[in-house]
Amino acid sequence: MAVAACGADRAAITESSPGTAPAVDLRYAAVAGDYSAASQAILDRGRDAVDRLVGGDVASVYEQASPPVKAEISLAEVERLFAEARAVAPIGGRLDERAIPFGSARGVYFADHAHGEGRVRFRIVVDPSGLMPSFERVRPLPADPRGDTPATARLRLPFDGLWWAAVAPSPEIGNHHAAAQDQRHAFDFLIWRDGSTHRRDGRDNADYWAWAQPVRAPAAGTVVAAHDGVPDNRPGAETNTSEPAGNHVVIDLGHGEYAALAHFQTGSIRVAEGDRVSSGQLLGLVGNSGNSSEPHIHFHVQDAPGFDPGGPLGIPVRFDNYEADGIAQPRGTPSGGQFVRPLETESAARGTP
Repeated sequence: MAVAACGADRAAITESSPGTAPAVDLRYAAVAGDYSAASQAILDRGRDAVDRLVGGDVASVYEQASPPVKAEISLAEVERLFAEARAVAPIGGRLDERAIPFGSARGVYFADHAHGEGRVRFRIVVDPSGLMPSFERVRPLPADPRGDTPATARLRLPFDGLWWAAVAPSPEIGNHHAAAQDQRHAFDFLIWRDGSTHRRDGRDNADYWAWAQPVRAPAAGTVVAAHDGVPDNRPGAETNTSEPAGNHVVIDLGHGEYAALAHFQTGSIRVAEGDRVSSGQLLGLVGNSGNSSEPHIHFHVQDAPGFDPGGPLGIPVRFDNYEADGIAQPRGTPSGGQFVRPLETESAARGTP
């Protein structure tokens, strides 16, 4: 699975390379207001759609659906699916909800509602082109054999500056990683600023604030996989499910713990299999390769090398010396929706062996 990068290519990517975006030097106060407003906008739009569906008004929600949704499924088919769900058990009150905004007009709303002895989860994708609603019966997650044994490695956040933990191990609702045993405790980190995760219309990878940002080693260790050459996707238009990790790096942290970082920009990986890396060392640049819809950093720790959903087990992690929503954290685990940044000095993070 590991593909060693060419030495000449690796040497070409440095801290001052033209393709490397400068760190986004923001503080939480600069984003808190517009993020709160965008979250409320997505929550209001999604909640209204779900309330209509639960109330039996399927037609009005379908009317707001995006053209691709209407092309794929008819109103009659959607009504049939809801009728089948209601035949099993009535859809009851809301048990939990979460909005994940990528902007004030683009995001995802999740809501769990009682359904007999279990629950049904609604997922409403909000997009300028319309809504993309779906629902499914939710089953409890299987037991987590590593849930009470966090990683022993001392970890720093794998980036510089202020980032948004769009997806984190907690809360479970809205965490699309949770069902994969290796990614049970995974994170998706993006950059949010000026009211969105991107500038302009977001059609190009370069529109996204996270694009080409440096990705840093979360701890010292030995590289056991460095896979490059997977093309970057067009944001919002395609994903690569045949190579879900895309360009990626796996680092042996010792103690049977492996840090996995995915979706690097093609051609940007700075390390090769067998390299010894230091904490904070440049690994490559943020990209949009693999099963990714926009540029971001995927990060998790597991108990074996390789990206194999049926193999390694995910391990809970704690980061050292960071800030979450403007509050210093000596050690902790970010929650979904928090804005985080490392508090260690930037100069100390830039060293290379």
